[in-house]
Amino acid sequence: MGTGRRVNVGRVAAFVAGLAVVGYLIAPLLLAGNSASEAAAAAEVRPLVGGEVSGVRVEGLPGVDSAGSWFELVEASGVDGLGNPVRVLARQVDPGRHRAEDVSWFVSLPAVTGLRAVEGGRLSGEVDGVRVDLVLGARIEGNQVVVVAENASVAGDPVAIDALPEGARAAAAPRRAPLPAGVSGLGVRGLDMDGERPRVELGAGGVVTGVR
Repeated sequence: MGTGRRVNVGRVAAFVAGLAVVGYLIAPLLLAGNSASEAAAAAEVRPLVGGEVSGVRVEGLPGVDSAGSWFELVEASGVDGLGNPVRVLARQVDPGRHRAEDVSWFVSLPAVTGLRAVEGGRLSGEVDGVRVDLVLGARIEGNQVVVVAENASVAGDPVAIDALPEGARAAAAPRRAPLPAGVSGLGVRGLDMDGERPRVELGAGGVVTGVR
């Protein structure tokens, strides 16, 4: 009985050792394959930044379906052609089909000075001795996204934008950023403040990825 136990233990040890050897041999191949897949996913999303890319992050291992492999989330950051900071979040990126199921662009436009962010796209502050409040809005015009002051008040009373004190007119001036090239169906999903910069979230589904 004791001998049988020693034989079983020996077999288990040999089996474990064999697994370790196999793992040691194939691990570099698996890592290399995953690295190549991540590089392919990153290459698909880079052009969506629309300018200089500073970094790309791929989240999770690739999923597999009947059409091939895809990545749950790929994030790219950089600046657009006008130097505005951009962050792109692409979901379910399929390098084989050159497609992302959904993409969000977060574009931070030129800073608003003289007023402080309150919440969302609301700004407030004292200008020329009176309280000024602005509510910013974002819309798409042609091939640009534009942030403008949609509502304004001075000392609590609504006023037209051109009736603002001179010191507040620069804060109310339109700010623009180019839309990602070659993407159809873009819409404005949200607006908040990134420090002093208005930050617009644009989004689209079924986005073509890769070289444009």
